[in-house]
Amino acid sequence: MSGWRRLLAIGALAVLVACGGGDTSATVPTTSSEEPTTEPPLEPTGPESTQPIKKKPSIEIANGPIGGNGGEGPRACVDVNWLATNPIPDGTTIKLGAIHLQPGGIFELDQGSCAGDQRSCADLDWTGDPPACFVGVKQVAAADSSQTVRVILAVTVTCERQADCDRVAADAEANGGSSVDITPDPGFGTSESPSESPSESPSDG
Repeated sequence: MSGWRRLLAIGALAVLVACGGGDTSATVPTTSSEEPTTEPPLEPTGPESTQPIKKKPSIEIANGPIGGNGGEGPRACVDVNWLATNPIPDGTTIKLGAIHLQPGGIFELDQGSCAGDQRSCADLDWTGDPPACFVGVKQVAAADSSQTVRVILAVTVTCERQADCDRVAADAEANGGSSVDITPDPGFGTSESPSESPSESPSDG
């Protein structure tokens, strides 16, 4: 073989070796279109913390300033009205509480002495310009008509502002408490009257 042909063959072999030898694959970076698998933290399931409730100012009056038409025994139903700070300031509530009769032992509380449409004063809330409520009593002991019995009503006043409670307290003190009186029937116990016991229906004859 001539020299130039040998050189040509050697060159061709070198080219084949260069093309076929080794790993010719290229590494291609891959990308993913999937969303991240990490989930966001869960919201707390417990109740959210709330701001502390601000307690409203309040006062208690053992003998509330009330007035109304009194009554006479042996049974009576007296109307009760709020005498101080009328109308009651906005945001102020007057809750009617315990009812007492002073002195005791002559009358006792008996709401049945009032008609069904006359609302009781027990546990009533007064706001604004409240209508009258009613207290029923019945006589349980003999007494002179000069021994009047007073209706005493305890109230709790709750206000938006302390100044409103102070105003109600001052008006209550100026009015001097209850002025609702009941007069005993001096003839109580001497003879039974229709007002002392339920009337009986006449028998058919």
